Amino acid sequence: MSIKGKLIKGAIGATAVWAGAGYGVVNYVFSKMFAHWTPEKYTCRIRYNEVEKDYPRKSMYFYSGSNRLQAYVYGENNTKGLIVFSHGIFACHEDYLGTVIEFVDRGWRVFAFDNTGTGESEGKDSVGLVQGALDLHAALCFVESNPEFAGMKKFLLGHSQGGYSVCAVLNFDHKIDGVVSLAGFTTPIDVSIEMGHSMYGKAIDAAIPMMKLELSKRFGIYSNLSAVEGINRYKGPVLIMHGDADTYVRYDGVGLINHQQEIKNPDAVFSAVKGETCTHVGLFYSPESWKYQEAVELKLSALRGIYNVKENRDIPENELQKLFAEVDKKVANIPNKPMYDEINEFLLGLL
Repeated sequence: MSIKGKLIKGAIGATAVWAGAGYGVVNYVFSKMFAHWTPEKYTCRIRYNEVEKDYPRKSMYFYSGSNRLQAYVYGENNTKGLIVFSHGIFACHEDYLGTVIEFVDRGWRVFAFDNTGTGESEGKDSVGLVQGALDLHAALCFVESNPEFAGMKKFLLGHSQGGYSVCAVLNFDHKIDGVVSLAGFTTPIDVSIEMGHSMYGKAIDAAIPMMKLELSKRFGIYSNLSAVEGINRYKGPVLIMHGDADTYVRYDGVGLINHQQEIKNPDAVFSAVKGETCTHVGLFYSPESWKYQEAVELKLSALRGIYNVKENRDIPENELQKLFAEVDKKVANIPNKPMYDEINEFLLGLL
C-alpha cells in the first residue's frame, strides 16, 4: 500500500475511533439526562397530599407504546371544557398542581398525566424530548375514544418540553379546539444545541452529528418532530407565551416566540410574560413568590456545597426536613394571576 493510501486508511480509522468515542459520550449524556424521574419529596411546590381534600381526582391510565402511563382527571364535574396538560422535563404532572388547581377553580376539567419514565408512569427512562409529544399523542387517542369526554371541547396546555409537545403533536390528526404553549421550543435538536452552546461553547458543534444519530436511534422518523410545522399544519388557534427573562429555553433563542416569521398560522398569537421574575419556571408565580422560592434555593445550594452533592435529594434527609419545616407553601405558591387570566380569556374565547 502506498504512503498516501496508508495515510488515508489511518485517517479513516482515527475518524472512526473519534466518532465512536464521541457517539459513546453523547449516548451516555442522553442516558443520564433522560433517566427515570421521580418527584422531589422536599420542594416548594404543592404536593397532592396537601390538597387532596379540596381537589379530588379520578385515576385513569393509557398506553404509550408498551408503557402504561398514569393519568388523573381533576375537576371531574366541571363542564366548561377539557384541558389536556403536558408537563416539562425533569418533572411530572404533580409538579404543576398549582396550574391544575388554577384551571379547576376557573371551571375547567383537567386531564394530566406523567410522561414515560416519569412519576407514576412506566418506563425505565424518559427516552428524550420527542417522547413528550408521542405520549401526548397516545393520551389524545385515549381521550378521544373515551365516552367520558365525548362532546367536550378539548384544549392543550403545556410548559417547556410540554410547550413543545402541545405544538409538535399537531403533526398528528387530532381534533383540538385550541392550544397554549408556555416556554415551548422549536425542535429537540435545536434546544439541545442551544443548551450545549451555553455550557460548552462552540466545541459542542463537533457532537451535533452524533446527537442527531442518537435522536434517530431513539425516535426514528419522529426524531426531528417540529413544533413550528405542527402549528402551521394545524391552522387553528394557538397562544404562544414565554417569559422574557427565560435563559433556559431562551426567549431570544429557540423559544417559539422568537420564531414568529416561520409560523404562518394566521390564528397563532404571541405574548411575552414580562418581568424580572418571569424566568423559565418563575413565570407561573407572583414576583413575591418566586423571590421566596429563590431564597429557599440559596439555602439548598449552600447545603449541596456543605455535603458536596449535586442533587437536593442527596442532601441528608434531616437537613431537608429542618429546612422545609420553615417553608411557607402558601407564600411560595401565589400564582401569576395576569398570566393565568390571559390564558383563561383565550380559552373562553374559543368556547
